[in-house]
This record gives sequence, C-alpha cells and structure tokens, in this order.
Amino acid sequence: MRSTSILGFSLIALGTLTIAHTALAKDTATKWTEIVPTNINDFDSVFNKVGAIDTTVTTQTTAMTTAHTSVNTVLGVAEGSPLSDAIKGAVAAAGGKLSLDTSGGVPHLKAAGDAPDAIKADAKAVNGLIDVGTATIKTCTDLVPQAEGLVTAVKDFPAKLKGMDPAVVLKATGPLGKDMKATSETPARIKALSDAAVQIYTDIKGAFGS
Repeated sequence: MRSTSILGFSLIALGTLTIAHTALAKDTATKWTEIVPTNINDFDSVFNKVGAIDTTVTTQTTAMTTAHTSVNTVLGVAEGSPLSDAIKGAVAAAGGKLSLDTSGGVPHLKAAGDAPDAIKADAKAVNGLIDVGTATIKTCTDLVPQAEGLVTAVKDFPAKLKGMDPAVVLKATGPLGKDMKATSETPARIKALSDAAVQIYTDIKGAFGS
C-alpha cells in the first residue's frame, strides 16, 4: 500500500519543482494581460494562437480549482487547507480502509470494499482532482513548446511597423504592446498551472508519509 516507487518515478518524469501550495491560487488571482486585435493580419494570426493557449490555460485552471474545492467540501476542510493535511485526516478517519494505489502508474486513493460511503466519497473526490491534475500536466507539457515558439515569433513585430502606413501604426502600437506583453507572460502562466498540478502528487506523497 505504501510503495512509492511508481509515484516517485512519475514525479521525476513530470519534472517535480519546489513550489508553493498556493500556486494555483496565485495564478487565479494574477491579472494576466489579454490579447487584443492589432488589426494587422500578420500580427493577429500569431497573437490569436497566444489567445487560444491562454483560453486553454484558463479552462484548465478553472477545472483544477473546481476539483480542489470539491475535495475540500467532501473532506470537510477549510478552503485553502493543504491537500496533504486533508488527506492525512481522511486516512486517519478511515481506520485502515483507505490506501494509496499506484498500480496504474498514476497514484489514486482506494477505498476498501466494505468502507463506509463517506470514505468512498473521500477517495472519489481526491481521485477526481488527481485525474484533472494529470490531464493538466499533459496539457501544459504540450503547450510549452508552442508558447516558447510564439515568444520567438513576435520578437521582431515592433521592427515590422517601420514602413507601414503611419495611421495603421498609430492604431496598432497600443494593442501591439499589450499583445507582446501577453505573449511574454504565457510561458509563466503555463508554468504556474503546471506547478499547481504537480503539487497534487507531492501532497499525496506527503500524506502517506513517504
């Protein structure tokens, strides 16, 4: 039950980072810059891709927040409580009927067949958060090279304004500055979300004292 070899391997493979438990809360509270049209097609075709990534990150952040809130509610702990502490409490209350199952490669809580419904509900809620976290990590992994490529792609956009119609340049300068900033922030947004997802595994490992 307490074996963590698979869990440890998963954490290393996913690039475990030293991160704060509040990473997701910080990401949610951070006011990220939004993409706005420059009305220059060559620019907007790239910035629209940045916007699509930002939308995906927002969707995954919402899913993570919702799943974490569900865990807090089901386990009866205050919002913002460390996940490891919440799980430790659930394990203690379960009286040996709640274990850590790593046989599938991704750790999940397993309630004994004769466990009370409340314990099964605890396991289900935590496993739901794990599944969202796993999906989030995969999404972030896929998005990182895309975001980095877009950061590189927009570096010469300000220089491209030279030689354009001055009226077009005047209208585009403000939006371009915002979009350049939003593009530069996107890798940090992805990292903040990935950190929060990886933290789920770290908290579960800590809850089982290994």
